[in-house]
Amino acid sequence: MRGFIFDLRKTPVARVVLPFAAGLIMSFGLEHDKAETWLLFGIMFLLLVVSSAHLLVRIKSGIFNTLFSTGTILFFLLNGTIFGNMSDADFPDYQLGKKGFVVGKIMDGPVEKEYSVAVQVEALYYSDDSTSFSMKENMQVWLMSDTVMPEMIPGKTWIFAGEIKEIVNRGNPGEFDYKRYMQRQNFRYNLFVSSSGHALPIEGLHPDPAYLPQRIRMKIISNWDPDHAGTAILSAITLGYKSFLDRETKTAFSNAGAMHLLAVSGLHVGMVWMILDLLLKFPKSSRFWRTLKLLMILFILWFYAAITGFSVSVTRSVTMFSLVAFSRTLNRQSNIFNTLLLSAMILLVLDPGRIREPGFQLSYMAVFGIVTIQPGIAELYRSWKKPLKKVMDLIAVSIAAQLSTLPLVLLYFHQFPVWFILTNITAIPIVSLLLGAFVLFSPFLIMVPECALFSSLLLNVAGMLDLLIRYISSLPYAVIRDVPLHPLVAFGVMAIIISFVGLLIYKRVAYLLILAFLIAVTTGLSSAVARSMHEKEFLDICNFSSASVITYYSGSARTTYVLQEESAKDPYVGDFISSLNRIPGKVFHHTVSYLGMDENASDHCSFRIADGLWGISAGGIGILLAGDCSETDFSAVVGAERWEVIVFRSGFPWLSSVPELPTGAILVGDGTLKRHEVRSLEKHFDNIHIMRKKGAVKIELTTVLLRKNAFDNLSISAPRKK
Repeated sequence: MRGFIFDLRKTPVARVVLPFAAGLIMSFGLEHDKAETWLLFGIMFLLLVVSSAHLLVRIKSGIFNTLFSTGTILFFLLNGTIFGNMSDADFPDYQLGKKGFVVGKIMDGPVEKEYSVAVQVEALYYSDDSTSFSMKENMQVWLMSDTVMPEMIPGKTWIFAGEIKEIVNRGNPGEFDYKRYMQRQNFRYNLFVSSSGHALPIEGLHPDPAYLPQRIRMKIISNWDPDHAGTAILSAITLGYKSFLDRETKTAFSNAGAMHLLAVSGLHVGMVWMILDLLLKFPKSSRFWRTLKLLMILFILWFYAAITGFSVSVTRSVTMFSLVAFSRTLNRQSNIFNTLLLSAMILLVLDPGRIREPGFQLSYMAVFGIVTIQPGIAELYRSWKKPLKKVMDLIAVSIAAQLSTLPLVLLYFHQFPVWFILTNITAIPIVSLLLGAFVLFSPFLIMVPECALFSSLLLNVAGMLDLLIRYISSLPYAVIRDVPLHPLVAFGVMAIIISFVGLLIYKRVAYLLILAFLIAVTTGLSSAVARSMHEKEFLDICNFSSASVITYYSGSARTTYVLQEESAKDPYVGDFISSLNRIPGKVFHHTVSYLGMDENASDHCSFRIADGLWGISAGGIGILLAGDCSETDFSAVVGAERWEVIVFRSGFPWLSSVPELPTGAILVGDGTLKRHEVRSLEKHFDNIHIMRKKGAVKIELTTVLLRKNAFDNLSISAPRKK
């Protein structure tokens, strides 16, 4: 372990960043209590005083040195805990959610969806019939797709009138936490505008100069042919603008293991930095010219970050390469780990919530793998000839990045691209050419955007990349899907990879023993998790506007019931049902029953009762789906059988009187309901769970005869029939 300790001494930033990051992670499970926060502040202050006294007195005792090191680690651990606690503080409540007026600046160009147009707005002022106040947060504005309006220029001030609603999650199992993701970007509300007359620019106000980079980006993109196959890919790779990417293109890049090419990140920023370093050939002997080169590189890199919208991945990468450029200007051989960890520390201090983002974790793990694993692989072909070594370097980088990010990829995306080496060998040179040409052509694209020559060249190269990725994604066994990984097992796999890196670098028996121990522990942990998943049993009533979906999981088997109109097929529903094969763990048998396809079809667990009425038995729980049915049939069915769960879907009759429902029945209004139907149900039933407001419902089945309504937590314990 001496080699590791020696290298750790050369990376002093690790002693700060790692405890700080651990504190952030620990803060996720803590409640936001003011007394606890002040207690942490007090302990942190005491540790700071003790550490400062140690430095002033310069005690040489080994015990005091150990105490000082321990105190320093605890200091930054508590610091991270406090920062994480503060970052999760509740947002101020503006008490919106009704019709009103919002004045704000356009943040970026509008994005066309299937049935609507979305635009992001920096909201500055709010007003309605009863109140008005200044505000400072971002808001998503949704307009009808057939709305005809003046051009929305970034930085231009507009006034919008419409209904304001809070951004919420659907709450379906395994779905992305969209609400938290949007909150981290200061987006908490949607504003729905019904007509063009309710969205108008305020004349006489010039666009905000702070949005100049966004205007430049939109100016460049507006001169690219929207019908060209390469426009979507070119916009994503060079400018980070992904709104043109369609579902098919994203799937092809995902299957080929090339999604990282569509997100402007460290790879792209690194290429831009290398190109700038080659182009700006100033005398290295003069401090003035070195400083001028540094300032020019920093300006261009951060301007590029601004054009791409200051996305998290770009900001992270530009921060890291700025530190590298600064250290090179000082003629210092920087330790890549110090640079890497320092950039992480800066970003986490500015926004502690970043540590939760998959992109943040994947980016740093990829760089860690490249700088540690790749040199070890390179030793295997050190004696090869130079042209072949260049190809092998590219393969080694790809293997190192893929190996280091494997646990996170399986944890978050549950799939593994088989042909990732082929993708990186063939696609990265094209991306390098594309970015190099873009950097060289960018002055002409900005100042003379009407010149079609440069845009045409870029679009054709992007089109070649598109054809290549689609070909690779069509190869046999292109992707291994539905590979679930429990977070604890993912942590174990990551520990195995780190110990493997240690063995690769230091070549000590100790690391081999640690590696064997971690493999044994992770294997045992994986078996324990699998057994735990096998014992779980629960029912999910999912939240979709186009379908009623009920899924039952028991002992690694799942049964899903779908009631969906043929004319309202939603491809997202199909993708979601496929994703259930890996939730909560590997599902070995998944049966899907489409109730609406054949109304005469029945099985031992589902049956059509009458028009608009379906019965389902899942885990001994009786579920009634009530939709477009008569009030007489509904009352008769409710009275004839005992139903533990009654799900109201769109089309149910207006209730002239409240029917007598089973005592303690769980009442749910699913996502298909219209607004007037929601109001009617809320009027008649006090204890109904409306998915449009509260999300999906999970019912955990137990052998205990206990029913607990806990809709606020989206979890209900229901009785198990014997």
